[in-house]
Amino acid sequence: MSNPRRRFSAAFLAATAAIAISAVPASGQSNYYDDKDIELIVPYAPGGGNDSFARLLQVQYAACLPNAASVRVINIPGGATVIGANEFELMRKPDGLSILVTAGTTSYAWMLGQDGVRYSPRNWTPILGLPGGGVVYVNPETGVTNVKELVATEAELVFGGISATGLDLLGLLTFEILGLDVQAVLGYAGKGPVQIAYQQGEVNIDYQTTPAYISLVAPQVEAGTAIPLYTAGMVEDGELIRDPAFPEFPSFLEAYREAFGKEPSGQVWDAYLALVSSGVSAQRQVWVHQDIPQEALGALKEATQCVVERDEFYAQGEDILAGYKPIVGETLERNAEAMLSVSDDVLSWLRNHLNETYDLELSVD
Repeated sequence: MSNPRRRFSAAFLAATAAIAISAVPASGQSNYYDDKDIELIVPYAPGGGNDSFARLLQVQYAACLPNAASVRVINIPGGATVIGANEFELMRKPDGLSILVTAGTTSYAWMLGQDGVRYSPRNWTPILGLPGGGVVYVNPETGVTNVKELVATEAELVFGGISATGLDLLGLLTFEILGLDVQAVLGYAGKGPVQIAYQQGEVNIDYQTTPAYISLVAPQVEAGTAIPLYTAGMVEDGELIRDPAFPEFPSFLEAYREAFGKEPSGQVWDAYLALVSSGVSAQRQVWVHQDIPQEALGALKEATQCVVERDEFYAQGEDILAGYKPIVGETLERNAEAMLSVSDDVLSWLRNHLNETYDLELSVD
């Protein structure tokens, strides 16, 4: 099946190349960016979801900073986003002219201490975040129809994923917290192939992100070949709440309560909340260096507020935003704090757990 996001990205790139952007400056905007070149650093190859998000922002920031000389997207792929993030932190001046547009993968690489990481989001300031959730669902042939049955089932559960250090980690940790015995088959080239494996009966429990769930899994739910169980949830003020894209589905917190009649706790739960904050509540993230000039920070925050208030942002980015509204200001800062304040003990536990469970070699120092 073709990817609607990829189709949108190609059409969007072609359209924006021909569109003259109307000048709609942010109210009271500083002159800091006048006649300056702004670069949106994207640590991914062109054409993917994060690249499309950056190019949507490119158009919107150009409209909200009309006196800037240019707003360009610079793709620096490689190392599962590590190369581009390293360049942003180590080689780009903290002058507000380099802006990092990334996703939870980059935050996860830092949290897990993956090889080659020379950056820390603790040295950055968040400017904008875009939520992006996901759903755990099961094949009805397992006999499971709800979470209580899931934790009690004797059926063999098989999960398919790409790696234990990406967004699959969210689903895998929910299985750990629920105490499930799930065989994790990792190494798939993408979640599309996982979905094919599910349809062929090789996988019977899965976690799919919102766009993939809507396009690939929802039709199977209607056909009776998939049963949604819970969403990853969203972190708001330190609490896990329902995913606004799926208000009819319980969050993972509600699912746990339903299964056990108590609250989850411990290092695994703390790790899960931190991962949701960085990979779900703000799955796509826009950062600047922490020590950029205050004039630049103020101007960029005003421009960002201008972006999220533009009807054009939502009209042009309908497929990319997937029904979610971006978070800015204090809400974004609280979400970032939930991720960045995770203790070293919790991070060490998480790395040790992944090393032991999935035969990885993550640094635990």
